[in-house]
Amino acid sequence: MAAMFNPNTTERTPRELVPNGRYTMQASKVEQHWNDRGGFMLKAEFEILDGEHAGRKVFENFNVVNANETAQKIGREQLANLCDALDISKEFTEEIDLEEVSPDWIESMFCFKAFVAKVGVQKSKDPQYADRNSVGDYKSVSAAPQQQTPPARPQTTANRPPPTGGSKPWERKAS
Repeated sequence: MAAMFNPNTTERTPRELVPNGRYTMQASKVEQHWNDRGGFMLKAEFEILDGEHAGRKVFENFNVVNANETAQKIGREQLANLCDALDISKEFTEEIDLEEVSPDWIESMFCFKAFVAKVGVQKSKDPQYADRNSVGDYKSVSAAPQQQTPPARPQTTANRPPPTGGSKPWERKAS
């Protein structure tokens, strides 16, 4: 079978950002990544598991080593929160060099375990880049706040349709 391809004849479906909200998801891929400035991060691909956006992917990077101390602090905090949500923090009995562990170990620790997280839309500060989804506020599925359906509004007399047929109670004959 030939692998014929022409981008000019390929239909494309525009992808909208996932709207703000809390979603049950799982990591489907987590990769170690080094940048050219000596930084190290875990790059995660998350898949939404249920609801209207089931199957959609959102992406997040966790800066473990970064020249910018604030970026590194935020990345490490977010990664620690994800570890708590996945109930894997207890596996880290000592510091682990994430650069040295195998990709299989990374996958076994982080992938295919459900959690709940808040997805937001992050506006780009640079016009050459599009807005993107961001992921944060990681919670275990059991600890995540459940979205409550508001109780049905009671129907008031003003909202009731007029009665059809029958007589008014005060016009009924006593038996």
